[in-house]
Amino acid sequence: MGPVRLVLAFRYRTAGTGVRTTSIVLASVQILPALGGTARGVPGGAFALLGAITEVVARVCG
Repeated sequence: MGPVRLVLAFRYRTAGTGVRTTSIVLASVQILPALGGTARGVPGGAFALLGAITEVVARVCG
């Protein structure tokens, strides 16, 4: 899911609001597995969780 979000990020200036909405939805969906990974003690789980939450907040507020 990360590469898809990276490609979408480069298209923000040229594309419409659909790209922004898709990015928010994908980041929101990524929060669930990251939360599960954090609960199981996966080392990168907390990092992925914080990254997804940060992206959602930045896209919604920005």
